[in-house]
Amino acid sequence: MHIRCFNKQFFKLTGAILWNSKEVGISDEVFEKIKELKIRTKKNLIRTSAEKESMMIDIIAALWDRNTDITKVHEMIDKKYELKRQGMRELASGWFSLKTMLTQEQMEKAWKFYKEERFRSGEKQDCCERC
Repeated sequence: MHIRCFNKQFFKLTGAILWNSKEVGISDEVFEKIKELKIRTKKNLIRTSAEKESMMIDIIAALWDRNTDITKVHEMIDKKYELKRQGMRELASGWFSLKTMLTQEQMEKAWKFYKEERFRSGEKQDCCERC
C-alpha cells in the first residue's frame, strides 16, 4: 500500500469513528483522544510534506549550480528520504495508537461505518488503482 493510500485510509477511518462515535460506543474521553490524534497526525504529515518539497527544490537548485558539491547533494537526498521515513513512522504510530484506544468490537464497528461511507461516496477500493 502506498503512503498516500495508507494516509487516506487512516483519516477516513478516524473520521468515521468520530462521526459515528455513539454507534461505535466510544466514551467522550476516547473521542477527544482520537480527535487530538487525528489533528496531531495531520499537522505532522503536512509539516513533513512541506519540508520534503522544500528539500526537493534545494536539491534541484544545487544540481543547476555550476559549483555543486556532490556530497552536499547526497546529504540533501538522504535528508529528503529521512523525512519520508518520518512521515510513514508518524502514520504507523497513529494506527497503533488508534488500535490501542479501541476494543476489537469497536474497531469492527468503525470499519463497518468506514466501508458504508466508501460505498455511499462511490469509491471502488480502499486506495488507488496501483494498489
